[in-house]
Amino acid sequence: MIVYWGFIPSIIALVLPNFTFDWPHFRYYEFFISHFLIILVCLYFMIYENKRFYYKNMLLSLSIFVIYFFIIVIINKNINSNY
Repeated sequence: MIVYWGFIPSIIALVLPNFTFDWPHFRYYEFFISHFLIILVCLYFMIYENKRFYYKNMLLSLSIFVIYFFIIVIINKNINSNY
């Protein structure tokens, strides 16, 4: 499941960044370095630890995400926040 939670969102974040700080700020570098390292860790697991993309794992990961999403929506509504 780490492949789905790390690999795909990191690629999306690198392709569609939303910055509040411009280059040469520390956060600019930190954003790209951290997301690139997440991708490298996922590639390591896929190549050396034989973790693969399986449809069953994708459904499990999506199910956990949807449950987590609804819990966070309920909490945000109750405390008037945006976490």
